[in-house]
Amino acid sequence: LTSILSLLGSVTIVCILLRRRKYNRLASTYDRIIFGMSTMDILSSVANMLASLPSPADDDKLLNNMRFTGYGNTATCTAQGFFYHLGHMGTTFYYGALSIYYVIVIKLNTSEKVLKTWLEPLLHAVPILFSFSSGIFLAVGNNFNNA
Repeated sequence: LTSILSLLGSVTIVCILLRRRKYNRLASTYDRIIFGMSTMDILSSVANMLASLPSPADDDKLLNNMRFTGYGNTATCTAQGFFYHLGHMGTTFYYGALSIYYVIVIKLNTSEKVLKTWLEPLLHAVPILFSFSSGIFLAVGNNFNNA
């Protein structure tokens, strides 16, 4: 239930941001940070909604420990783990980026032009690069399987 509510909330935010007039669509750094955070939350919410469905169905040892039967295979389990990790790590780092944004805008009174040129690329690069690279590292090491 919480995954569905989270998904609906994030999809609503993305739709609101993208349905604005063309000149105002994702115009500010704040809008783009919220868009990134909501996009990452959509990934993790969908992966969380699937629950045990992508789990391997042919592993009897695994099925004995599970409440619900899986219908997938090792690849679907790995994909679900990757997107779950990607979404949660990305969302968490975007929360950090939003906090840094607030400190710089409110406390340091920084202009939007300065934010766009030197700070905003970092505020997007850290969540995206860290979540993707750590997700790929974990997927290559088979760390998402049978979790």
